[in-house]
Amino acid sequence: MNPMSSQATLNNFVKEKRNTKPTPEHSEGWKLIKLESIAFIRKGTINPLDFPEEEFELYSIPAYHIKEKPEVKKGKEIKSSKVLVYPGDCLFGKLNPRVQKVWLVGPNNNKRQIATTEFFPIISKEKPNGKRWFLPEFLFFILKSPNIQERIIHKVLGTTASRQRLSPNDILEEEIPCPPLEEQRRVVARIQEIMSRIEQAKKLREEALEDTEAIMQSALHQTFSKVEEKGWEWKGLGEICNHVRYGLTAKSSRAPEGILFVRITDIDLNGNLKLTEPHHVKIDEETYEKYSIRMGDILIARSGATAGKVYLCNVEQKAVFASYLIRFRLKEDIVMPRFVFYFLQSPLYWMQLQISKVGGAQPNVNAQNLKCLRIPIPPLEQQVTIVAYLDNLREKFCTVKKYQEESQKEIEIMSQAVLRKAFSGKL
Repeated sequence: MNPMSSQATLNNFVKEKRNTKPTPEHSEGWKLIKLESIAFIRKGTINPLDFPEEEFELYSIPAYHIKEKPEVKKGKEIKSSKVLVYPGDCLFGKLNPRVQKVWLVGPNNNKRQIATTEFFPIISKEKPNGKRWFLPEFLFFILKSPNIQERIIHKVLGTTASRQRLSPNDILEEEIPCPPLEEQRRVVARIQEIMSRIEQAKKLREEALEDTEAIMQSALHQTFSKVEEKGWEWKGLGEICNHVRYGLTAKSSRAPEGILFVRITDIDLNGNLKLTEPHHVKIDEETYEKYSIRMGDILIARSGATAGKVYLCNVEQKAVFASYLIRFRLKEDIVMPRFVFYFLQSPLYWMQLQISKVGGAQPNVNAQNLKCLRIPIPPLEQQVTIVAYLDNLREKFCTVKKYQEESQKEIEIMSQAVLRKAFSGKL
């Protein structure tokens, strides 16, 4: 299916209506009931260390953010007490509600299910006739809807993200619509029908982005392969550098005072500087001169899951770099910094890096390993031509990637619009 036609279909299927006031919305004929009257929060805990060889399905915050699938871990690998949960429980994140964390516990696959205590497990109470007030899927979609999310966020306005922790009452005092079970089934079926189309569009966007990244990697591979046939010379990274230095160990802050402090988390996998939460450090002039970054400098991450990612300083900005980065100052009479940068994005670089990594679960690299990396060096005039070609390709790649990311955001907005309409009685 064409991504654009999928988008058009979805736009015709549901149009978003925005609300600025976080007030309850519901379909006429659906009565609003406080959640505490018809639901409760499960409280039973377990210490998995008491069952070291048993495998558990763990609903954790990291697992939610990575792929929304529980981790399977043995009890001995889980270091703290967890909440026992069961299929159909709706998990609502306590911490920083600005970042939505709502999860429906799935089938147990013959394993006990547990969740971090950073989730509230919310379960429907039973009516006098033994039936529950809610279908699990209906409660799940309500808790994910902007109708609820906006009001929850409103309760923590004015506090910093690290202190935005919800109490049980913040959730249970919410008024939510409670239609008959048959109406709930109809609404859930309708939401699932639309969401399946949205997921299809989302998958198409992700595949298009993967294809775009593959084209860039293929171009880098072609550029830096068959070196001997091209008559290029191999040199170690250390041979083409004037200076190599580890970064500064210092306490930084978000306050915009002092010098910009570039950290490993400020660099993305495509070599861009992403200063969404810039940190600064107060240092003297001598320290600045020692750890400064200037145009053409290359920083390489030396530790963690993203060891090896690279940043080329290409802007005039007063900054220093942190201790988990290594600075390489190149001999620009031999190599163009952008040529080296592109090699450090190529499959050949990453293949060499994997061989040179040392350590356990999160292997590291050090300056000595990196200086030994072999780089093919053509004459400077050829480097100019290659860099111009790759710059042009990268510009196109970045344009397509930006479009795909914006498109993904539109799809997320559409998902929220569907839920808002569903619980306003407009589906």
